[in-house]
Amino acid sequence: MKLVFTIMLGLASLVHLYCQNEKTLLFDLHSSAIANGENLHSIHQLFTDFEQKHIKDKYWKEDDFIGKGSAIYIRLLKGSITNILDNIFLITQHEVFGHGFRFREYGFRNNSYNIRPLSGGFARRGVNINERQLGTHEDIAISMGGMDATLC
Repeated sequence: MKLVFTIMLGLASLVHLYCQNEKTLLFDLHSSAIANGENLHSIHQLFTDFEQKHIKDKYWKEDDFIGKGSAIYIRLLKGSITNILDNIFLITQHEVFGHGFRFREYGFRNNSYNIRPLSGGFARRGVNINERQLGTHEDIAISMGGMDATLC
């Protein structure tokens, strides 16, 4: 009986792993960290696939000084653009879907976000529609929301 159960469990997990799609978009009314983390991951995966498919590693021969110098410049430019895109995704996940999700959860509306890909970003609370003072535990949850979302 244990053998049959083990085989069934193994087959079920293989089917589950095979059926998972790495490019999915989830729609979440509250913009939670987990759902939008998956969305950002899917969009980032699309950028990565585009880069690997359409942007070549070599455009010309690199056997002389000019060829090597321009190839180094192209690779640095490609790396800089990729790094900026990675920072935008990370900061958006942290600020909008981390701290911002906690803001929305505790009733703040019209929140503002400042995303700067080279130097970080910050989130600002909007108007509290609940008209009550937040407790210390809620302030801590809002502060921890950014790290919570970044780890998703």
